[in-house]
Amino acid sequence: MKSIILLGSLIVSTSSFASVCSTETDEVTIYSEGIVVGTAPIDRSSYTEYGFSMPQIDAVIDLICMPDNTVFTMFSNSDFTSPLFALSNSEVTEQQLNNVKSVSFRNSIDGVKDWGHGNNYTNMKDLFLYHNPYNNKTELFQAKHDGYYGWFPTTGVSNEDWQLIGVEKVEHSQIIINEARRRAMEARVSTETIAKEVVDSSIYKEFLLSNGHSGGNYGFTLHLELNNIPGKKLVNSLFYEYAVSSGFGAGQSGRPLNFSNYSQDQSQNTDLNFTLISNAANSIGDVIQIVGVLTYDDNSTYQIRTNSITLQR
Repeated sequence: MKSIILLGSLIVSTSSFASVCSTETDEVTIYSEGIVVGTAPIDRSSYTEYGFSMPQIDAVIDLICMPDNTVFTMFSNSDFTSPLFALSNSEVTEQQLNNVKSVSFRNSIDGVKDWGHGNNYTNMKDLFLYHNPYNNKTELFQAKHDGYYGWFPTTGVSNEDWQLIGVEKVEHSQIIINEARRRAMEARVSTETIAKEVVDSSIYKEFLLSNGHSGGNYGFTLHLELNNIPGKKLVNSLFYEYAVSSGFGAGQSGRPLNFSNYSQDQSQNTDLNFTLISNAANSIGDVIQIVGVLTYDDNSTYQIRTNSITLQR
């Protein structure tokens, strides 16, 4: 399957990246640092235009794979206004890509068309979607006759060639975020940490956070069960408390935890399965997650992350 790729400073066909974008799934695939961070389904039952803004992904996007028969448009505003161009040629400049704030995509099998560069002939009743840069509206036009045509009217009206059918709306796409990335985003950690979490989240079977312990009002109990890695032995683990939402603000986020300050039940612990308790830096009603950094005897490290929990007495 031929796909369209947004990569670095140009858009190319998948002839150069077949191993990356060759897929049977009919959806938009979004990459950051070579990792799939999200996907978006394409509605093949209609010609509705869907899109997403770059902040919605919360990542440095370096690759977008588009299936065949999909129209892909880029905008310089996050609300799908000020179109830069529709994807009708094979590449764009680095300067244009740097200005992209949102993108849209839609089914292009028959039905609604896009006016291509160098194409000035069409048939009567053909439908065309036009992202009007003069009024920032998405307009649907119908051809009034067979033959040669001029430009679309830019003032939101019909003319001798084109009949204005109506104004369309770009619908926000349902972006399916990679689960490990979603949890990392909720904890407000850096892009680098998020990328690491996507890679390393499979290291644990269970990493659960629960309210309360005997040592304090705002305490939590952490239960961790790791997968066995052949040839590796765990030699060190560091844990940090992150505020997902906190009345104290970001100043309480990322606090290193010292579990040795509180009595730990070592009889329940093994190399792969153990329980730890601590007091929280955040307070009642705040939502936290715990991030762990595991170091093994070959100096390899792994990021792990708990579920979210709302602190309570």
